[in-house]
Amino acid sequence: MRAEVRDRDDLIDLGVIASIIWQSKIMIVVITGILAVASVVYALSLSDQYRATVTVVPTESTGISSLGRLAGQFGGLASFAGINLASDSGAN
Repeated sequence: MRAEVRDRDDLIDLGVIASIIWQSKIMIVVITGILAVASVVYALSLSDQYRATVTVVPTESTGISSLGRLAGQFGGLASFAGINLASDSGAN
């Protein structure tokens, strides 16, 4: 008998929770609306701030052709894909 009473106390009745939420729906809608309007007002009242930083490094001209420079730039990406773009300067 005591186990049955404890089991009934441990249960959560979803119908009761749903009826409580349904009864207080006006308050939920009003609070949600107030917070939505407050967040829009706050977002529009902020000043726009943009920041950009750039690091400029001069290029070194070593007599490499433009195709060689392109291979050097994308060599890491090509090796990731399994393509070897190494030059044949040691061959022959």
